[in-house]
Amino acid sequence: MSASQMAQLNEQFAILQANLAEFDGLIKDVSVQYQSLQDLAIMHGSMFMASQTVFGNNYNMEEERP
Repeated sequence: MSASQMAQLNEQFAILQANLAEFDGLIKDVSVQYQSLQDLAIMHGSMFMASQTVFGNNYNMEEERP
């Protein structure tokens, strides 16, 4: 293997390492975003269930009135 081939291989390896480091950072960002989205979905579901309880009780109370 010639010196120029080794130099080109080293250059490509450096690019690969940089791309993998960037990819690792993006994966970490996606992981944080996924956790935030999961928390948001849990809050949304909780608010929906609470509103069903409140509005359901109001609806039942209105039906009981003559």
